[in-house]
Amino acid sequence: MKKSVISVIGSTATGKSDLAVHLAKLFKGEVINADSMQVYKGLDVITNKISESDKRGVNHHLMSFLDRDKEYAIPHFMADSTSLINSMAENDILPVVAGGTHYYIHHLLFANRLIKNESPASRSLPDVPSPSYVDIISVLSENDQKLAMKLPEINEADYEASDERGVPLYARLHSILSQIDPPAASRWHIRDFRKVKRSLEIIWEHGKRRSDIENEQKAQQDDSLLQTRYKNLVFWVYTDPEVLSKRLERRVEKMTEQGLLNEIEEMRALENEFRVGGEQDYTRGIFQAIGYKEFDAYFKATNSQDRDVAFKNGLELMKIATRQYATKQLKWIQNKLIPEILAHQEGAQKVGNPSSVYVYMVDSSDISQWDERVTKPASEILEKFLKDDTLPDPRSYSETANKLFAKQSLQAVSNAERGYRKVICEVCTTDPHNPVMLGEGLEYENHLRSKAHKAKTRPKATRPSEAEIARLRALKNR
Repeated sequence: MKKSVISVIGSTATGKSDLAVHLAKLFKGEVINADSMQVYKGLDVITNKISESDKRGVNHHLMSFLDRDKEYAIPHFMADSTSLINSMAENDILPVVAGGTHYYIHHLLFANRLIKNESPASRSLPDVPSPSYVDIISVLSENDQKLAMKLPEINEADYEASDERGVPLYARLHSILSQIDPPAASRWHIRDFRKVKRSLEIIWEHGKRRSDIENEQKAQQDDSLLQTRYKNLVFWVYTDPEVLSKRLERRVEKMTEQGLLNEIEEMRALENEFRVGGEQDYTRGIFQAIGYKEFDAYFKATNSQDRDVAFKNGLELMKIATRQYATKQLKWIQNKLIPEILAHQEGAQKVGNPSSVYVYMVDSSDISQWDERVTKPASEILEKFLKDDTLPDPRSYSETANKLFAKQSLQAVSNAERGYRKVICEVCTTDPHNPVMLGEGLEYENHLRSKAHKAKTRPKATRPSEAEIARLRALKNR
């Protein structure tokens, strides 16, 4: 029998941590952190860690344990979280996984999303590629082969650097991947430097294309991409976007009162450890935390007047970045995680098997209704889940849940039929090195219906010819 695991997902500031603690407290559980920034020691304000008092005595794992000069990625999280889940199961403790790094939870839910043999320690490439790598890249031009052989030296800080033809590095790498592993390239946006480079690194290390490895894994286990590791119950804590936007603004302002700037000053002391080519790399480790780069001008200001202006600008930039991050989290849930869960449920139903992953939305838009709309329904559902009782329809809890799950069902069908490929809108693309790329299916169809796209397709008004103007004037003067 599969182990039971509870996951709590949602955008930042929706109340994930509070619900996780409530459920863990009520059902003899412990919380496993799934936030990539909260793994670091200290820096409690900038990473928005739950306070000791709010933990209410519930043990929290994978939080505040990593040195600030280290990095933490999916393979690390998978190794650590699965070990914890196994240990908890042996001691009859319910694992409650909670955090905003949703691709962590996504990988935990479904098996074989990682390339096998990709160990947590594999953060640097071997100096010499697999012999098959050289054969695979032999189809490339001489210049592209030279770049492909420099893969271990390529750094994300240089991703916009252009060659003598004016082609950015990110575009060249995506072009290389498109030629040697088209299925993998079609999944990533041209500017998604990390994923494109990682797909090339897999070939360098293993001598096999990412798409070939995934196909092999799928052949070894029926529908492996939708196989679950555990018996899962997922709670999606949702807040109306307008309500959330105001809540996020208040949170950012409160963070500055709680010592945000002091923590940023601590982080700046580590800058030299992460400098690449003389520039600060904001894409690695703890330096990705929202607020760090936004207040850069504040710490560089040389007088109080400039510092005051920089503080106000930094505060506004942090609010914008936080709202954008919340939107990104919501899109991941709506466009990737929930559709895959629903696709799994549909696949299980088709073959007559019970689903091993269930998802429910609880609405935290009105904090005054927290108990009625969040903790009470979640507790009732979890109790039924643990007793193997029949679970209610996820759409039955609110009109919001009904609307959202109806939308996600359509997205699930779209993803299942078309996959996660990216397509280019030729109409809206003005720069071939920075094309408008969207997910094939509903995302692309919604784009075609957007005002921005329709404006590009609307026929432009043309000025009448001089002869036509003269003819019209003559008619008017008759």
